[in-house]
Amino acid sequence: VMNMVKQYWRRRDVVVEELSKLENIRFVKPKGAFYALVDVSKILNKLKVNSEEFVKMLIEKYGVAFLHGTALGSYGEGFIRISFATSEENIREGIRILGKAIEELSKS
Repeated sequence: VMNMVKQYWRRRDVVVEELSKLENIRFVKPKGAFYALVDVSKILNKLKVNSEEFVKMLIEKYGVAFLHGTALGSYGEGFIRISFATSEENIREGIRILGKAIEELSKS
């Protein structure tokens, strides 16, 4: 069990490291869950979409999936959820694509 806990801590640290490289988002380092909630409200406001529409856009246009914040309730609007119950490689690639999408969509 401790080995798995250490793996999740490492994955959490990868999420924090990679998200820290992105502009126009905010997040708090997760302390007990295997996911991070990311505030993407600046991007949503610029694009004039909600979190569910944004996630759909990410899936359809960029081939990367996140959970929209409203899946957790109405107070989740403006957020997306990033799970780190996957490999470090998948985490890095998913956040890299998220960054690319934010950059491209912010210019449009």
